[in-house]
Amino acid sequence: MPPVDRAQATWFEPSTRSARPIGLLSTAIPPTPSSKPAPDIVDVVSYSHGLAALAIVLVLLGCAKGAGTGASAAASGDAGGSDFRLASAPAPQHPAGPSLLAQNGQAFVQVLGADFPDRVDADEPFVVRTYLKVLGTIDGDWDMGLKLFSVPPKAMFEAAHAPMNGAYPTSRWKPGELLVDTTEIKHLKFAGTHRVVLAIEQRGMSLRVQDVPTGADLHQRYEVPLGTLVVE
Repeated sequence: MPPVDRAQATWFEPSTRSARPIGLLSTAIPPTPSSKPAPDIVDVVSYSHGLAALAIVLVLLGCAKGAGTGASAAASGDAGGSDFRLASAPAPQHPAGPSLLAQNGQAFVQVLGADFPDRVDADEPFVVRTYLKVLGTIDGDWDMGLKLFSVPPKAMFEAAHAPMNGAYPTSRWKPGELLVDTTEIKHLKFAGTHRVVLAIEQRGMSLRVQDVPTGADLHQRYEVPLGTLVVE
């Protein structure tokens, strides 16, 4: 099992402008290939020609084997495997919409929807799987801003994280790909109904939702609604 890094999530209470930590977001760190020292150079001067030739062959075989192992490990650990790539269009439990997110007017990704339970007990861990279709390319690496707003709006839980647990940054996404981002949320304490939304963010900026109604508020312009969740 890969090691787990727990990033602090935070509840924000707009009425007091205060923030206090209440939850943990678990993110699996993909394994990194182990580096091997370069094989020692064989000194063939003191050997006979036959032994020298044999030593050179062995060294070359060792280098080829090491190079092959490194390439395989890099391909495997490069994006933490391919579990986040989908071969066919998903059927999310909670379809999203409006769901096209754009940078500078150019559509980058469509949020297809998400899977998560309709109800959870307070402090019960649960998983949110968000499905995405890549439409274009984007500059830089952006974060997935998964947020839960209480209804009525008294508090917000935010689980911001790197896509695919850091294994596949947005700068490498390719048009046409179908992706799934998996997030585990723990220690969600406040009971009641919560709106679940997604924003794609970078240093205080968010991609804009296309085709929102005239007069839409900030939430509608920058967050894709994914459904509701009840904490009991």
